Amino acid sequence: MKARPFDFVTETTTIIIIGIVLSFVGLGFLCWLLFTLAVYALPFVAGVTVGLAAYQTGSGPIGAILVCLIVGALTLVAGQIVSAAVRSPRPCSANPRCS
Repeated sequence: MKARPFDFVTETTTIIIIGIVLSFVGLGFLCWLLFTLAVYALPFVAGVTVGLAAYQTGSGPIGAILVCLIVGALTLVAGQIVSAAVRSPRPCSANPRCS
């Protein structure tokens, strides 16, 4: 009987490690996608809501589309301005004046 050398890294171990790493990469991608889409979903919903309200009040399809685009663009610009103006709070360890 001949002794076989011990091979710790087998094909199964490699596939499991690759699967775990790709799971974390996929989770990070989905989190990025969620927050990116959330930035654009609010202006879209606001624009569609106001556009439908304008259409129901008798402005016609062209007027409703124009109102929808204007409100969506204004909401997007307002969100970008607010997000640029408001800074996230720093942790206490990064603030020398923190008591």
